[in-house]
Amino acid sequence: MRLAPARPPLAAPPALAASLLLPALLVAACGPPQRPAAPPATGGPPMDTGSEEFEDPRLGERITFGAGVAAFADRVVQAGEGTVDAEAALGPPDGRPARLPCGAALVLELADNVMTDTEGPDLHVFWRAGGGHAPAVSFGADGNTWLRPAGDLDIATHPALRAGAQAAAAAGPGAEYRFVRLEAPAAGCPEGAVTEIDAVGVIGGRAVR
Repeated sequence: MRLAPARPPLAAPPALAASLLLPALLVAACGPPQRPAAPPATGGPPMDTGSEEFEDPRLGERITFGAGVAAFADRVVQAGEGTVDAEAALGPPDGRPARLPCGAALVLELADNVMTDTEGPDLHVFWRAGGGHAPAVSFGADGNTWLRPAGDLDIATHPALRAGAQAAAAAGPGAEYRFVRLEAPAAGCPEGAVTEIDAVGVIGGRAVR
């Protein structure tokens, strides 16, 4: 029996061979695919979270502060005789207040913000009366000269201000205030009564870095 000669293997068309060979050449030249680089590790304090609201239990309202926790007083400059836990008035409200006896004054400094004259309240005081009266609030640029809110109103009792101080426009446009003074009135204050200051924060102003 005569066997038919074996056929040579079929060759791939030139175009197909080139398309199959190209990926292999690319892998050989470039190496295996690379994974995307992992993002660098981060550390340190978180960035400013921006606007935050804080509950004022006395008003039953939430007050918005554009600078968040940075809006609040940072340092006790002076505390009157008999003041208890003056540094509790620093930072955002936490329900743990400083206690001012009748006639005592507390001076606080703002380090991250300055108060300016804006539309509406510029400063908010979280306070409550522990048998005493609302604090008289004033503010100043140097910690020595003090201004009362516009119209010489008691910010804690005037209904239009709702315990928010309006910076005195008479002080001049662009004026900035870094110091806040809170005084527990002595007149008519029952013996043993205190005025409690939980926090003092800037609503209208600008950040200082």
